[in-house]
Amino acid sequence: MPLKKRLGAALRAFMNPALRPPPVLLPPAPTPIVVDKLMEGRNALVTGAGRNIGKSVALELLAHGANVYCTEIDRKSVV
Repeated sequence: MPLKKRLGAALRAFMNPALRPPPVLLPPAPTPIVVDKLMEGRNALVTGAGRNIGKSVALELLAHGANVYCTEIDRKSVV
């Protein structure tokens, strides 16, 4: 396509917004979640904290700043 035709097409598109393609809208960027001391100053009681899920929950609560109180029936599994 010659330059004159391309310039004419560009000018018509500029003057008539209906000829322009619709703008591409990007989704908004996700908001970062700050996971830092979510449980600070709170108390938590974790039962069965000697092993498995209870231990994992207790450690995660500690990492988030909670005051964690743990109970366990089996004395051998307490670390």
